[in-house]
Amino acid sequence: MRANKKQWLDALNQSHGSEIGAAEIVGVKDDTATKYCNRWPESRQVIAHWKKRRTHRALYKLDEAIEKGEPWAVKLQLSGSKDGQMEGYSDRVDLTSDGEKIQPIGLIPIDYRTGLDSLMPKSEENDRIATPDTAPGSIPDSDAPGEDQNPGDGSPVG
Repeated sequence: MRANKKQWLDALNQSHGSEIGAAEIVGVKDDTATKYCNRWPESRQVIAHWKKRRTHRALYKLDEAIEKGEPWAVKLQLSGSKDGQMEGYSDRVDLTSDGEKIQPIGLIPIDYRTGLDSLMPKSEENDRIATPDTAPGSIPDSDAPGEDQNPGDGSPVG
């Protein structure tokens, strides 16, 4: 079934701005509903109207719950609003030190062949730069984890 502009806009209002709901009302597929919305710009206005109305109704219901003293509503308002957060009501943890943000710790890549020994910048014997071959406790390439198995099925090589 095809719908004309009036039928489509009426269905959108009847479904409270739900594109899928309107598609069911007029008996079209979801992709046709999207085409109708693109064809008739008034569709987006109807959808925006209902979205705004839902938000205002939700805020009204939240106000009613706060007035009744509902703990969940009070917590939501205090932790979710800027004013409440400025007063210290928040579920978020703000890591600061004397008002200054703490800088994140950097990560240092470690060569799996040398392990933590790769962090030693110089060898102790002759004060030269350590390489994976000369670093204390280094692991030969042939003994590296996973290198003694076939990559395809994980069976031992050999």
